[in-house]
Amino acid sequence: SDNWVFLGRYRTAANRGGGFIYTYLLKNAIPLVPKGGSVGFVPTGDDEAQKILHLPVDQVLKSVLEGEFQEVKWAATIANSLLHMKSVA
Repeated sequence: SDNWVFLGRYRTAANRGGGFIYTYLLKNAIPLVPKGGSVGFVPTGDDEAQKILHLPVDQVLKSVLEGEFQEVKWAATIANSLLHMKSVA
């Protein structure tokens, strides 16, 4: 689909032989059911509560620059997404 943009494959834990993360940007994403997911989704083991935020792009950029995304793979994916959106604008 043209809505999925491959942002890259990156090594995690490079000095320890860790795996890879494959990052994507999904354009035009919408939740399939209230609160996201799909009707048949069954969570398995990750019970960490998450709060969905809808932020304008300028706030996302500010949050990345201020280090508010505390997980490096999330921060890298979001930063690469912002760069991609700027390059095609």
